[in-house]
Amino acid sequence: MLGAAAMLAGLAVGPAAAETIEVKMLNQNADGDLMVYEPSSVAIQPGDTVHFKAVDQGHNAQSVQGMIPEGADSFRGNINQDFEVTFEQEGTYVYKCLPHLYSGMVGVVKVGDASKNLDQVRGKVSDLPKQARDRLKPLLAAEGS
Repeated sequence: MLGAAAMLAGLAVGPAAAETIEVKMLNQNADGDLMVYEPSSVAIQPGDTVHFKAVDQGHNAQSVQGMIPEGADSFRGNINQDFEVTFEQEGTYVYKCLPHLYSGMVGVVKVGDASKNLDQVRGKVSDLPKQARDRLKPLLAAEGS
């Protein structure tokens, strides 16, 4: 009995289980903003997963070239389909909806120490269309850590 209790106690102090966070792909959110991810920015830990949910039709989520940590895997979901990405490497990841980038449909995943590549990401914002830049800048300005 004592051995089983000790084993269970050891499990209780083991590493935290990875989490899955849902991000909805929407035509419009409750505030009336069009072509959005909700939430538009999430903070997670390495090993956590983001589940992109195709609530409305016509959307996908895919990483933006040059706006993810160096050495991290890029990702691309199919239009109209849910999909999941597990993030292992710390840093800031910017993603877009390919059909609605010009409408400003962008989002951010902050993994662990998101500052690791933040200057690189901020340096690429000017490469995006105006509405995407306008939506992304406040999300990146909120990055302090």
